Amino acid sequence: MGHHPTFLFFKIMADTQNLSLEEVTQKLKDSFVEVQNILSNLTETQVNFKTSEETWSINENLEHIILTGRGILVGIQKTAETNPKLPAMTTDKVIDMLHHSDFKVKAPEMIVPQGKTSWDDLLEDYAKLQKEVSDFLEKNDKDLEKVFFPHPLIGELNGLNWLGFIAGHNLRHGEQIRQIMKAEGFPN
Repeated sequence: MGHHPTFLFFKIMADTQNLSLEEVTQKLKDSFVEVQNILSNLTETQVNFKTSEETWSINENLEHIILTGRGILVGIQKTAETNPKLPAMTTDKVIDMLHHSDFKVKAPEMIVPQGKTSWDDLLEDYAKLQKEVSDFLEKNDKDLEKVFFPHPLIGELNGLNWLGFIAGHNLRHGEQIRQIMKAEGFPN
């Protein structure tokens, strides 16, 4: 049995506290590949299937992944380096949050999927996001441990934490997509 998506997300977040840029880069690459593997060979009917009216489809999950990843990259790129400080996200806080296995976060309006993008366009956008992240990592000259901006619930995170956030977020929604695919009524 796999881990709850929230566990995977916060596990990645906790791990980024002690990881080098190279290790975070590898986690990012792995998370993109993982989600890409989950998404392969899905039909238009499958990607638009919803388990209920309140939940997101696979299409909407992918749109949300893209919006979030791009928003974080823009945040890192636009934020100037500051004096190093401790990020608000500590391992203790992660563990405490993990005890609430039903922990869910309502996405801010700017990253809520609109469901108006075709599946083919989303797959293309996802590939572009992977390239944007890769290009950023290749060309970045900032000390990411000195780049801080806040997460609305967690508090101040540095650039490495945010890159880990992208990886964890990819995996969290990848797991949610897997759950949709296992749901009763999912089209063959």
